Amino acid sequence: MLAEGRVGDWYEFAMRQLAVEGGLEVLDATSDEWAQVDSAEDIPVATFK
Repeated sequence: MLAEGRVGDWYEFAMRQLAVEGGLEVLDATSDEWAQVDSAEDIPVATFK
């Protein structure tokens, strides 16, 4: 991606590309299907319905 000049892309794009190239299945998720957890304090609010 760097060689293509894609220096402003989010790191998740690189992770997805590596996963697909490595033969892993990648699933799309809507904003309601995931939660970002950066610390232990985030866990109680990261509930799924």
